[in-house]
Amino acid sequence: MPKAAPSACRQRGCSVLVRDGSGFCDAHRKEARKEVDDRRGNSAERGYGERWRKAREGYLRKHPMCAECSRRGFVERARVVDHIIPHRGDFAFLFWESAHNWQPLCDDCHNEKTGAVDNAMSDVEWCRARLALARRIGVEVDAEVRGRGWSKV
Repeated sequence: MPKAAPSACRQRGCSVLVRDGSGFCDAHRKEARKEVDDRRGNSAERGYGERWRKAREGYLRKHPMCAECSRRGFVERARVVDHIIPHRGDFAFLFWESAHNWQPLCDDCHNEKTGAVDNAMSDVEWCRARLALARRIGVEVDAEVRGRGWSKV
């Protein structure tokens, strides 16, 4: 397969040609990743601390097989507890709603789902999915999250 034409590093003022598709030269790639990681926070800051680790391990003990592989007729061990509707920082409801918003997935299925669904979901679609889940299970949604400006759903 032919390689893409080289392009200039995306760092302002850098004219080094990049051939690997990352967009950054060797000198700026690490810096760009650090900026993203700093904005994102570490796993504990995103809610994945000790409490999550224990909940995840317990859930995977009860649900050891990948749900998506099972739907497709395959047998694969689950390694990831996926939030069906991405929590996006909603720790009061979506993050901990294990009975209705968690599913066991293998790494490949989780990566596929995250790239195709979670990252493509608009704010309005997310809010609609969250409200639909709350209605389905009879949970009152708190005003804080509902008041993010998406009240027309």
